[in-house]
Amino acid sequence: MKLNKSIAVLIATYNGGKYIEDLLKSLLNQTFQDFECLIHDDGSGDGTQTILNEYSRRYPDKFQILEYQPMGRSNKNFYSLMQNTDHPYVMFCDQDDVWLEDKIKRSYETIKMLEDTYGVDKPIAAFSDLIVVDQDLNIIHPSFFHYSDINPGMLSLPQLMTGNIAAGCTMIINRKLNQTASSDADNPVMHDWWCMQIASALGYIKRIPAQPMILYRQHADNVVGSAEFKKARNLFHKLQNKILNLGRAAPSSYIKMQRNNAEMLSAITGEDCMWYEFLNQFAHISAKKKSERVAFYQKYNLINPHSCKWWILLWV
Repeated sequence: MKLNKSIAVLIATYNGGKYIEDLLKSLLNQTFQDFECLIHDDGSGDGTQTILNEYSRRYPDKFQILEYQPMGRSNKNFYSLMQNTDHPYVMFCDQDDVWLEDKIKRSYETIKMLEDTYGVDKPIAAFSDLIVVDQDLNIIHPSFFHYSDINPGMLSLPQLMTGNIAAGCTMIINRKLNQTASSDADNPVMHDWWCMQIASALGYIKRIPAQPMILYRQHADNVVGSAEFKKARNLFHKLQNKILNLGRAAPSSYIKMQRNNAEMLSAITGEDCMWYEFLNQFAHISAKKKSERVAFYQKYNLINPHSCKWWILLWV
């Protein structure tokens, strides 16, 4: 694909016709315009494609629609878009949000600063907070982190193996991270979480300072939203005592995904990485005795009743 701009904004859509035009207008209103949007619709039946086609016709230098088969899941759709770009920088965009006018400018300035410091050959990610709003864009809470009880400073690899703290729609990543993270479109882990893990293991992550840059819309059709973080936190309190008495009992598909994820990361990082031993132990944690597992969690400070980390106790 011919690269016309520095930044590719990836938009994975599915039945987003109710809110997609608000998003597209907010992208056109950005103060920094050295970007283009790559869009793949996953077979919408609600008029989303009609809206996208109209904006692509009116603004061909800004909106490109990629035509290929439906991917079936949001994360697979994003991975496919990641594989279809070689831009220096990539941003992820949810179909129902509104971007504040300086979002791309501030994101670009931050990642350029990081590359100037650490080099373009390191996987780098930057992320920000969000403003939580309802379906009519009325503010529910000025900070997604506070609303969802998330500590945005939890950026070490062990912490990120047990829960993601950055929403993909707030992130900007460099080419090196995009190339590393997009090698397997069938990866069941969400694209934003996988990018954060790779950047933590092999590169650098920075929170973009100052105010949030997105109106993060909450409504009944959200695929993933702040309500999910609240559910996880409440579930932790309900299940904590019960889970501790279950030994290895746990939702097998979720735990298998995390083990496979650790194995994939260890293959990417290699033996010279400081996290190689941790990843190998994490991948095979279920083979350890209960006392050994507890010691492992304590060593890496994984026993923490954080809203996104309740499930780690399922392995205790």
